[in-house]
Formats: sequence, structure tokens, C-alpha cells
Amino acid sequence: MEKEVGIVVSSDAHISFDLGNYDSALGMLKEISFPEKLIMNRNLAAFEEFMSVRKPLFQWKMGD
Repeated sequence: MEKEVGIVVSSDAHISFDLGNYDSALGMLKEISFPEKLIMNRNLAAFEEFMSVRKPLFQWKMGD
């Protein structure tokens, strides 16, 4: 991949029966030979590492 940018895969379920069904997303990624190392939620360890090193986009503030 040109930019080596990581992604997070989702089932994009619109009905409860499809929750966790990643077949469509993984099929598309396989078609384009997307590198597994760039799927940030490929397993728990990879996701935890991604979350530990990423910079927050913004900070929530709940009142003063």
C-alpha cells in the first residue's frame, strides 16, 4: 500500500444477525491484497498497540 495507513474493519451491520460478520469487508480487502499488518483490529494485541501509540484527535470536556 502506498501510504501505509492503518484501518479498522467493521461489519457495518444493519441487523443484529450480521453483527461480527466481516466476510464482505475481508473479501474486499483480500481482492486488493490489503496488508494484514495495516488492519488495526486484526487481533486484541494489535488493537491495544494501536490505541496506545495514537494521538487523540480531540479531548472531551464535560463541564468545568
